[in-house]
Order: sequence, then structure tokens, then C-alpha cells
Amino acid sequence: MYCAGCGENLEDDVSFCHICGRKINTGSASGNTTVDFGGHESAFLAFRKSSGVAILFGILIMGGGHIYAGKISRGIGIFLAGAVGWIIAILPLMLSANKGNIDSLTSIIAVLVITNMIVIIFWFWSLYDAHKLIDEYNDSILRTGRPPW
Repeated sequence: MYCAGCGENLEDDVSFCHICGRKINTGSASGNTTVDFGGHESAFLAFRKSSGVAILFGILIMGGGHIYAGKISRGIGIFLAGAVGWIIAILPLMLSANKGNIDSLTSIIAVLVITNMIVIIFWFWSLYDAHKLIDEYNDSILRTGRPPW
């Protein structure tokens, strides 16, 4: 039997997990917090996903961590929103590349700084959200033996 809180392998007669301290219900009630994999614990490990891989995919491609987590439409939406954000961030610079006016250059730099900060904050949020999705996914695998979506 495995702890639903941390995934530690537990003996059948324990009441609390010795790693995380979570109360273990050993009855057959529907509120059981552990999943008995019937000797197939390696199958559980095969279904788990890594937060590190999700964050790596999210760094390489905005929304990539969401796609890895199984939320494909959300990942594509985040990718498209990020792409539009970067285009909006760079567009003023491209449109005024031939102008030599100092006032317009100052305003362009201000727009670039603000829009790039917004896109970068959005990117960090998407990395955090992908991490949370992987935690939710792994928790569902541990509790029910099935992915949540």
C-alpha cells in the first residue's frame, strides 16, 4: 500500500505515514487515501510525470509544460498568447527602425521594457502553472490510479 501524500511504500497495518505524517485509512470505505496496486507498483511509477521535465519543456517552448501534462489546448493557448505578446513587444522597434528621432526612440524603449516585462511574467506564471498541473496529475494517479483528465 502507498501513501496518498508522498507515495511512500507502507506496510498494511500502519495508521500514519512515517515520512509525511498523513493519516492512513485502511478500511474499504470510499474515503480510502491509499491505492493498492496489487504488486504492480512499477506501473504507478510509469504513469507519474516529472515537474522538472514540464518546466524544461515550458522554458524551451511557452506552453510546452502544459502539453506534457496533457492539457494540450491550454498549452497551445499559452503558446499563442506568448507569441502574440512577443510580437507586440518587438513590433514598435521594427516599425521605427528607420526613424532617428530621439523622442520616438525613448518611447519605443519604454514600450519594449513594459511589454517584455509582461510577457516574461506571463512566462514564469506558465511555468508555475505547469508545475501545479503535474502535481495534480501525480496526486490523481496516486489516489485513484487514473489520470485526472
